[in-house]
Amino acid sequence: MLLWGSLVVLATTVLCLLDTLASPIGSEAMSMPIDLSIAQQFEIERFNRVIDASVDPAELQHLAKQLLQAWHTQKAATTWAISQRMSASS
Repeated sequence: MLLWGSLVVLATTVLCLLDTLASPIGSEAMSMPIDLSIAQQFEIERFNRVIDASVDPAELQHLAKQLLQAWHTQKAATTWAISQRMSASS
């Protein structure tokens, strides 16, 4: 049951990430897909393999927390970058 809960948390985190990527940023919608660097693609693959190999609920829970932290850090960085661009263009 604990494993199922960890998987639900992980899936929810991933869905939130996807929802954030699909939603408008500021007043503009993303019109072009974001290209990931080779390093980012490798990092994604590394996490995919960790997730696929994980059977320990505590490990999955820890990974979900890392993903949640990364997601919110990225949201904060994006908000900051947009505000900097808006203030520079004013």
